[in-house]
Amino acid sequence: MMTQDHHENHNIHNNINTIAFTGNYLPRQCGIATFTADLCEAVSREFPEAHCFAIHVTDI
Repeated sequence: MMTQDHHENHNIHNNINTIAFTGNYLPRQCGIATFTADLCEAVSREFPEAHCFAIHVTDI
C-alpha cells in the first residue's frame, strides 16, 4: 500500500530530469573523485530516465 508521502515522493522523482554533482572526478586519483564517480553512477542506476553528470572542480 502506498502512503501519501510515498506517492508525493514518487511524483517528485518523476519530475527530475537532470542531476548534477560538483566535485573532483575521475581520472583524478583521489577519494573525492572516486566518491563522486560512484555517486553519479549509483544515482544514474536509480533514476535511469534522468541525465546525471559531474562538473569537475579544477585546482587554481
